[in-house]
Amino acid sequence: MNKKNNLLVFALVVIGIVLVIASSCKKDDKKEDNNVIPVSTNTLTATIDGNSYVASYFMRQNADGEITILTRNSVQTMVIGLQDTLKVGTYPLQGVFDNCYIEWMPTIGDVYTSKSGSINFTEFSKTGKIKGTFNCVVSVSSKKSTTINITNGVIEVNY
Repeated sequence: MNKKNNLLVFALVVIGIVLVIASSCKKDDKKEDNNVIPVSTNTLTATIDGNSYVASYFMRQNADGEITILTRNSVQTMVIGLQDTLKVGTYPLQGVFDNCYIEWMPTIGDVYTSKSGSINFTEFSKTGKIKGTFNCVVSVSSKKSTTINITNGVIEVNY
């Protein structure tokens, strides 16, 4: 064989190896978001200024020592932020920079943050389950005179 044929054979062998390797890789068509938590095993309910809130969507994130649980129903959003060092017990719900906080978003653009209240954990694991009850008062920082009462809160999240 001459040099030209050797180069052609070498190129075909390399292409063949690449095709074999590429075809043996399994493509995963099912894309999962490990942060989305199935609704069937989770509960977050509350009474917000006399109206019932039942979460139909759950998402969690553990990052930088904080567990953030985002819940939604068809329109409204509730976020619960917790330090991952917490244990079973009762904690105050104050501002975003404390151990625990709640943010309530009745519509896009309106963010109410917990100013007073408490959350009581009967189970708390940063890698498994959070269960407890909560009550708080939330307000928008720019409208401190406008407050919303969140009562009868129940959370049970498995992840």
